[in-house]
Amino acid sequence: MLRSELSFTEAVQVCVPFVHDIHSRWKVKHSEIAETQKAHSCQKGCGACCHYGLISSSSLEAFFVLTHCLGSGQTLSGLHEASMTYVENFKLACSEWGHLPFAKASRLAFLKKKVPCPLFVSTPLPDQPYSGHCGVYEARPVICGQFHSTEAPKKCEELEPHGTESAVIDLGEVAGHTLREFERAQFGKSALGHLPLIFAALTTEDGLKAFLRRDEPAKPSDADPHAQETLDFFFYAELLGCLGISLGEADFADLERAQAE
Repeated sequence: MLRSELSFTEAVQVCVPFVHDIHSRWKVKHSEIAETQKAHSCQKGCGACCHYGLISSSSLEAFFVLTHCLGSGQTLSGLHEASMTYVENFKLACSEWGHLPFAKASRLAFLKKKVPCPLFVSTPLPDQPYSGHCGVYEARPVICGQFHSTEAPKKCEELEPHGTESAVIDLGEVAGHTLREFERAQFGKSALGHLPLIFAALTTEDGLKAFLRRDEPAKPSDADPHAQETLDFFFYAELLGCLGISLGEADFADLERAQAE
């Protein structure tokens, strides 16, 4: 019978090599495709997407980033302090419209607040308000390259549709799905949500304990064919709760608007 919880060391030993392998293969394919593009707009210095209010990542990838930061010499207390500063700025921005940013209107409103991911190193320039670079570039989640733009960065700053490579998106979906299935196999669940918030939760005692906990995976039924997705969502809500964020009616209403877009 599986133990109900993995230790941090055991989780590192089990998860990190797998995520590293998936990330490495994804990045090789991504680079091969990018080299064939006539336009290569995404580059260091353009960080609009690092200011988004919804940087979609799994809890497994957030854990991978955490281990990368700790392995590079950063302390858990330092990461927690920086992350919680972000959380407070995030909540303050969202307080103006009363819910988390899911639909385009609220995501654009959040973007205009210029609240960068706590893993982002800002170097603002007069004509580039979102400029800077990723501080964990080698460990960045798949999503951070999946929607690679082949057009002007201004489109990303306005959340407008932009040119990309369908092969990159398809490969990213496969990589992301593989990572989430692995996490479900190890822990019974896999949260999918805003990377900075999941990362922040993992720097708390309760959040890290929740991640390391092994739950029974959900069994789809005729009554609830999406039982696993529901369990995963509740896990994300649990992680948000570790940050003092509770999902309410306004959040679910905006999520419904996002799903309809």
